[in-house]
This record gives sequence, structure tokens and C-alpha cells, in this order.
Amino acid sequence: MILVRYAVICKTCGKKFYINTNAKLRTELPVSFTLQCSLCSHSYTYSSYDVTAESSGNTAAAGALIGGLLGLMAGGAGAVVGAAIGAAVGGKGEKSDNVAVKRFNNS
Repeated sequence: MILVRYAVICKTCGKKFYINTNAKLRTELPVSFTLQCSLCSHSYTYSSYDVTAESSGNTAAAGALIGGLLGLMAGGAGAVVGAAIGAAVGGKGEKSDNVAVKRFNNS
């Protein structure tokens, strides 16, 4: 699963806030739209070029943690093997996330 977050910078407070969208390219967003900053509550009109994508987290570390916890049920060796497998799967997810972020930001 690709985990990408989309953000804009508030034109009043200058803070980044996240928006809810599943757009894979800027062309999938409206040309202009109004958003209310979740931090200062001011509303402004933004364009699709004001939106930036970023990876939502470290999926390799999360995969290793989950794999390790599941493997722990099989003992110490199971935890090590589970963590390794989880990190590998999470690492593939991170690559997919980075490709999706780059594709959106370059569109």
C-alpha cells in the first residue's frame, strides 16, 4: 500500500497542514480550491501547484517492528526472522512511496 501525505502551506501562519486527497498527479486536483488551515482557521484559495506530496513515514521500520512482534510468538529466532522479512516488505513499500511522491511533485 502506498502511503503518501499531501500538504499545503498556510498563507497566514506559514505552517504546513495536510489535506485529504488520493490524487496521484496534480491534474487530478481542481485547478483552484478553498481550504481552511487546521491550525489558524483562516481560509484561502490554493492551486494544485500549492500542494506537495511527501512520504507518510518509515514503512521499513514499521514492517520490521510488526514482523518482529509476530515472530516473537515463535521465539527469539522467529522475532529476528520476522523483523527481517517485515523490513524487506516495508523497504519495498518505501520505494513505492518515494516513486509516488516524486511522480506527484514533478507533475
